[in-house]
Amino acid sequence: MDHRIGCVHRHQEDSHLVFRLPEVVNLIVQYLVKDYDTSSPSKPLFDWIYPCLFVNHLWHDCAARNMYRTITFGQGQHDLNAFQNLVSTLGQHTTAPLQMSPASLAIGNKDSFPMMDPYHIDTSLPNTINENELDDPRISVYRRSVRHLTLYKVKDDSVTDKLMCLSKQVRRIEHLELYICEPIIDSAVQPFVMAGHLTYLSLAGSFQVTDKLIHAVAKHCPRLQHLDLRACSEISDDSISSVALHCPRLEHLNVGRIKERHRITSRSINLIAENTQVRVLGFAGCDLDDECMIRLAVHRNRYMERISVNNCHRLSNASIRAFAKYCTKLSVFEMKECHLIDDWDTVAQLVERKVLLTLCEQQNRACAQWAKTNGRIIRVKAPYK
Repeated sequence: MDHRIGCVHRHQEDSHLVFRLPEVVNLIVQYLVKDYDTSSPSKPLFDWIYPCLFVNHLWHDCAARNMYRTITFGQGQHDLNAFQNLVSTLGQHTTAPLQMSPASLAIGNKDSFPMMDPYHIDTSLPNTINENELDDPRISVYRRSVRHLTLYKVKDDSVTDKLMCLSKQVRRIEHLELYICEPIIDSAVQPFVMAGHLTYLSLAGSFQVTDKLIHAVAKHCPRLQHLDLRACSEISDDSISSVALHCPRLEHLNVGRIKERHRITSRSINLIAENTQVRVLGFAGCDLDDECMIRLAVHRNRYMERISVNNCHRLSNASIRAFAKYCTKLSVFEMKECHLIDDWDTVAQLVERKVLLTLCEQQNRACAQWAKTNGRIIRVKAPYK
């Protein structure tokens, strides 16, 4: 054993200084991640950075941080098991040494993990002989490294308890996306919100969340930039008004819905227009009026990029004219089923500006008929979904 450790020490001493500097090693690992993103997306991420775990503690920590920074789990039992493994590892209290090697902890489930950020780097020799113990400081490094967490279409009822367990230890989440995770309730998300680091929160399809949670977001997450509450029909003007008043950096808001249209009205969206930096808005199925849309167009003018008002039945030509006039950098205007909007000349102007539009069949026919009658050619293009 002494002979093996001595060999490793001599190898470290012989290696160039550049490969023993934390900043340089982290850059090397980051480039491996970039290569994965661009050169061979079908190749597992860990085939690129897995060997870095076994060089020494410095390389191990840099690699592990990049693997833990962004974590994504999809639907299916395989990913659910992987998520359970993550929760078991990072969510538990580690008063005693864990019976898990540094390498296996770092990679979690090799098929279901990704990426991270470098501070508190340990350059001492890794225990390559006996890897059965891992101290609390190392676990803390992994917990602090997680910045992005995404769960995609998780239907298992246990996901709420798992998230609550994880949130007790993983406290630096900035990007939380729970996409169509129907079992999610307020208490599963609240600890991440209370930590105060969120800049991106997507709860699209999590229809059980309520205004109570979004009020907490407004109170504790003043740096919030992205809020996606599609199909969260319990969310109302009350909490969105609070977000408008306390999250001035907000750039993306989506409160589109199929049910409970009366819960989102001009009362809260007027405040969004006046107090935030919104560029992208989703209002499909909300109960908005022309006055609100005009206020949005005037206040956000050249900064507005995309807006969806599909199924906003009260909107008329005044709305689309305001956006055509004031929003010079508009790239997407979705107006499906807005049958009071029939100013096809304004639509033609937007098409000429390369604005992508979404129309229903009835609107497409009416637009085509107008173009034929007026000797115009209008090729409406819808945005990619």
